[in-house]
Amino acid sequence: MSKNDLNIEINDVVVLANNESVLETFTGFEIVEPIGKGYFTITNRRLIYYATFRDKLSNSIAVRECSLEDVGVISSEYGKRTNKLQKTIGFIIFLLGLALVLYGISNFVIKKVPYGLEALIAGGVFFLAGLIVVVTSKRKMFSLEVFTNTSQSNFVSLTSDHFQSPSRGRIKIKPNRETGSMIKALGKYVLEAKARKY
Repeated sequence: MSKNDLNIEINDVVVLANNESVLETFTGFEIVEPIGKGYFTITNRRLIYYATFRDKLSNSIAVRECSLEDVGVISSEYGKRTNKLQKTIGFIIFLLGLALVLYGISNFVIKKVPYGLEALIAGGVFFLAGLIVVVTSKRKMFSLEVFTNTSQSNFVSLTSDHFQSPSRGRIKIKPNRETGSMIKALGKYVLEAKARKY
């Protein structure tokens, strides 16, 4: 499946109303579960989230739209987060490896240490494995939730949380270069469209 197969235009998804115009489209963040590509489009009347999903057996388009008057809180978080459990386990493996390496090195100082060479090799492996686990425990994360003012409070919820599966209704995505700009500008366009500055 080519990534280009997932590209889609807003006119392929919804029909714009009379005097409705597109103000901004945030394109193509990758959806991890299920595999697809997602978009946000802001018109002078509504906020539209749409996504395309395609695999060998099926393809589909999901659309969620909300009038601008009903858009409420936009909550977001992005940056890097560390998995404390993964970091702790990596640190323990790292220390175990370091202890085995020191034990193995003592074989060269004191010739009668049993299994010195084996401890040195195993220690090196544990040392490197622990180091890799600690280094990879810090990952990019992203979370975006758009709430409405109506009884259906959650319009769309996106996350990149690698450490736990997304809760029901959350869409797991992989942030890209445009994710930061989308987070910074989404609220701006919604407010300006609500104030009819366009």
